[in-house]
Amino acid sequence: MSQFETLEFLQKLFRLLLIFAFCKGILFSETALAQEKCERLFDHEPGSTQQALEKNLLSTAKNLENNNYTQTRTLDEYNDFFLFRQGKDLLQTLAGLRQGSVWFDMGSGRNIALVKGLQKNPQIRRGVGVSATRTEFALGDERVPGRLKQINGDYLENLIAQGRLQNQKGKIDLITEVFGPLTYSAKVTEIMQIYLDLLRTNGELMLAFQISRGKVRSVLEAEEIYPYNSVLSEKGLNEYGLLQWIKTIPGISVEFIEQKTEKDDGRFDHTMGVRITKLQEQIIVPKTIEVQKELPTVPPMRIFAPVNLDRRD
Repeated sequence: MSQFETLEFLQKLFRLLLIFAFCKGILFSETALAQEKCERLFDHEPGSTQQALEKNLLSTAKNLENNNYTQTRTLDEYNDFFLFRQGKDLLQTLAGLRQGSVWFDMGSGRNIALVKGLQKNPQIRRGVGVSATRTEFALGDERVPGRLKQINGDYLENLIAQGRLQNQKGKIDLITEVFGPLTYSAKVTEIMQIYLDLLRTNGELMLAFQISRGKVRSVLEAEEIYPYNSVLSEKGLNEYGLLQWIKTIPGISVEFIEQKTEKDDGRFDHTMGVRITKLQEQIIVPKTIEVQKELPTVPPMRIFAPVNLDRRD
């Protein structure tokens, strides 16, 4: 081997050792790295962690004020989030709803998906679109006369506090949410409790969550990968933390289905479809997580933290 070849070999070896050391550092310093990544993500300007937290709160209000919500998703677009391998997708679920059923679409926007679903199954007695913004019927009530109702102009938790959904508790057969109240509200445990209170026993809740999005240039080099709905615990930043929390809710069964899409420019979108079946009449949702930080992106990028129940007592 010539001197030049030897030098080239040593340079390659040195680069490999650097990569190995970097990966080892990631694997063996989970908590510190996760905390640092979280701080960099939410604190782009000089200042304390508390200042960054105060600066980045109220993403729901900012999005409501700017009306940045997607309001025109079709029923087929809804269904793309719920292509369960071992169960019915959304279209099959809607087709199977019995005579007199009630379907709530939370964050329904202009009700395009809701109206189409009602047209497909005339046995559904009523479809109710709930939206934080005031929107008009996209297709008009004449497409499904007497079967479409709209409740809008306020947050879901406020609608409940006002008693506007009191007569619906325990009567709803299906609730759908594609990036709706559970995605935007900081009161995640409260929203989940509302959903399960509204559902009848054996009713179903179908949710779509954002997991991550960004741009990947290669396997070893990644940039602009943003986590959504992660939980920052002592063990580090858990990408699936919110979904793991859902599994701790008693009295339900849960199914997950991942969806990953990648565009030609390398940008990717990673979402999770969730099907929850309510198995018993009374369910108490554990208040064991809370939003620690959030950004007013669409949907909002949020980091959760476990709640120390002993501290709260």
